[in-house]
Amino acid sequence: MTTYLDAIIQKIQREAETRQRLFADRFTECPGECWDGRLHTTDEAGRELSCACWLMAADCPYGKWQRRQLRDFFYNSLTASAIPAIHRNALFETKQTEALTAAHSWHWQHKPILLLLGAKGIGKSYAAARAYLRWVLQNSPKDLWQTSNRWQEFADDAARALCWMHIYKLVNERDSAELAAHAPFLVLDDLASEDATPAGKARVNYVISERYDNLKPTVITGNLSVKDFVERYGERIFDRISHYGTIANCTGENLREVS
Repeated sequence: MTTYLDAIIQKIQREAETRQRLFADRFTECPGECWDGRLHTTDEAGRELSCACWLMAADCPYGKWQRRQLRDFFYNSLTASAIPAIHRNALFETKQTEALTAAHSWHWQHKPILLLLGAKGIGKSYAAARAYLRWVLQNSPKDLWQTSNRWQEFADDAARALCWMHIYKLVNERDSAELAAHAPFLVLDDLASEDATPAGKARVNYVISERYDNLKPTVITGNLSVKDFVERYGERIFDRISHYGTIANCTGENLREVS
């Protein structure tokens, strides 16, 4: 025996199925014009109908908005664990510097090492953060924008891919050399601020050689000139970097002293 409630439910189901067929017949691709993530049409009686859009494209207004939201979510997830807090603003703002120009023009597919040299405070570490973000976005899956879960998974993977290591840690902590040598993406920061010991030099040479041999994207920053680099770490490692990397001898004002 069909109850009144059953009849109401069946009526709602029939209307839902009719509405679904109507939208399926009228929309076969993203109309590219909505701002709310819904498809809108009218039925034969002139009544306005809408439903959640299952055709959203990456370049429609709502798709672009959704991508911005997910991108912000991704940035926040990524920077929470991967990049030192002092450099996180590099992901959200632009300070045009020679170091940043070098990072933007760096082609890690062909020259996996980027060596940023120059005086302190001219934006080398900032540029390294931007280089990493560029690498992450260029390696992002095509369907990344579709769900927040997908972004969260990729943000977690991206955060694990980055090894941001201060040179002091490399030369003083036991397991740091292997971690730096094999990370998917390495930022070796503040070269030449460590004690100039044979053991320290050997560790630096080992990490750079390993990454050179395995074509792993690497950004190295240091407050020293090209001449100082060669004198400190030797011609052999410099030749490797210059042969299969990009060397930027950066200049500019000290951003830390600019109000």
